[in-house]
Amino acid sequence: MGPRHRAAHHSRDWRLARRSLASWQNRLAVETKGAEHVENGFRVDINQILTHVEQSQVMSIFFPILGKSLLIDLRHDAEEGPYVTLAPMAASVEDRLNEFGELRPHFGKPENMLAVPWVWRVGGLKDSGVLAILMRRMDETGSREAGRTCEECYVTLLQAERDQQLAIVKGDGFRTIWERK
Repeated sequence: MGPRHRAAHHSRDWRLARRSLASWQNRLAVETKGAEHVENGFRVDINQILTHVEQSQVMSIFFPILGKSLLIDLRHDAEEGPYVTLAPMAASVEDRLNEFGELRPHFGKPENMLAVPWVWRVGGLKDSGVLAILMRRMDETGSREAGRTCEECYVTLLQAERDQQLAIVKGDGFRTIWERK
């Protein structure tokens, strides 16, 4: 195979991979809008997640594919506002609860925490209404800083997802199962 043929072949593979990736993203976008969704054999009720996000004070929405967690602690008082950050995934819920206690000693270790594994695309946070609920709840605390931080975390997660998708398409950091002969 000559250099021109290889370049054309590589270009075609790249277009096919991008088209496949776009198709996968569109499928997930549609799936996150339904009330019920089956992911990896598990039935997930988006409305139930929205209800819990509406009611919980302390949350960890973690992204197993990205290895990151969006940490939200809406407890606040006159001295300290809500807390929002991105962190690496914790080994367990108990570790995360202890971490919240250490990060915010003024409030102590939370009695409970909502832990949501987010297995959809990051944009699904916005599409499903989860991000809007979080932003409204932060706004209700009177903290504009927490809302800005949440938006920044969302943008960072979107970029991490894009970077990972590009790495998958390019093969950076991944091994192929099959090799072309």
